[in-house]
Amino acid sequence: MERFAEWKRIIWAVALAEAHGAELEAWMVWEGWTMGIGCRECGQHGRMAECWGAQHCHGYLRGCGCWLCQELDRALEDEFAEPLGPQEDAGGDGRAMS
Repeated sequence: MERFAEWKRIIWAVALAEAHGAELEAWMVWEGWTMGIGCRECGQHGRMAECWGAQHCHGYLRGCGCWLCQELDRALEDEFAEPLGPQEDAGGDGRAMS
């Protein structure tokens, strides 16, 4: 599984670098990236983003792709998930489940 994650990071890093006419840099293949390289600002603004080149969390609200933000995202999803009640249509056929 770790090998897959390593190759995934390399593919993402190459795509980010190519999209912004940059060379592949060490921070782009940091093992802490799990959902993407850098953040939305890096993806949109490239080298002009103030966080470009930072090999650490870029901030959850910026759409950071690091493991810490992934864990926070999962925790928030769990916290705010609403369980299906017996009266809700979980079967998709218009009938209440019980």
